[in-house]
Amino acid sequence: MHGYGFHGFFWGGYMGILILILIIAAVVFLIKATTNSQNMKHEGRNYYKETMSEDLKERKNALNILRERYAKGEISKEEYEQMKKDIVKD
Repeated sequence: MHGYGFHGFFWGGYMGILILILIIAAVVFLIKATTNSQNMKHEGRNYYKETMSEDLKERKNALNILRERYAKGEISKEEYEQMKKDIVKD
């Protein structure tokens, strides 16, 4: 009367497989979550570098334009110095 029967097979066989599938799914989820967070860190660094290099290019371009205007006589030396300070200050 106390044999395993159908219920014993269900709890022993199918539940074991179900638990194994849940463990595998949890491991896969943890691996993906860790990988994604590492990728986001790297992308953040690249974004920072790209932003800094773009900012540097814009400042160099602004300084070049300022030098050209001063060389053409469009602005005075005082204006040139003040504008240069404003560009470099940021």
